[in-house]
Amino acid sequence: MLDLVVGGYYVDRIRRIARKVIRIDGQVIEFISYHLDTGNCDGNPYQSLRTDFMRWVEREALPSELTDLQSRLMGQ
Repeated sequence: MLDLVVGGYYVDRIRRIARKVIRIDGQVIEFISYHLDTGNCDGNPYQSLRTDFMRWVEREALPSELTDLQSRLMGQ
């Protein structure tokens, strides 16, 4: 089972989306979503129940994915 941490990025490979966890409050996860292919993000935080988030997530983001995402964000 994946251990969620604030500041961690988690990926669903099918949609190519990374979610950055910005707050954990009991069973509620607050996050911001980024499109890995473009770096697009609306900047709005969203909330999900931990159980729903864990169903969505496939794995923690790879260092290479985070590097690519940071490059895309700096280019915007």
